[in-house]
Amino acid sequence: MHFVRPHFASFGKRLIKAPKLYMTDVGLAAALLGIQTAQQMAAIEMKSGPSVASDAFGHLKKWHKYATERGHYSAIHLGLVYGGDTRYAREGVDLMPWADLA
Repeated sequence: MHFVRPHFASFGKRLIKAPKLYMTDVGLAAALLGIQTAQQMAAIEMKSGPSVASDAFGHLKKWHKYATERGHYSAIHLGLVYGGDTRYAREGVDLMPWADLA
């Protein structure tokens, strides 16, 4: 995992804006999510905020459309891990709190 710091010309904005966390170890990500076989693979996006805006699903839905059109996946479960505390489904995406991964 590594942080990508925000880049703005304004030094003040760089201090205020939050960095993004990218998980670069696919094996660790799969282990944390409990994935043990290829059939369990699902598209997962992670957000650090405690709430999820409606535009947060755009990338997942775009990937879902791309993958299913090409026949790469027969069943795709879309998930979004976020910083909140409630697990629920919205717009066909399963939203999971960070705490549920432990």
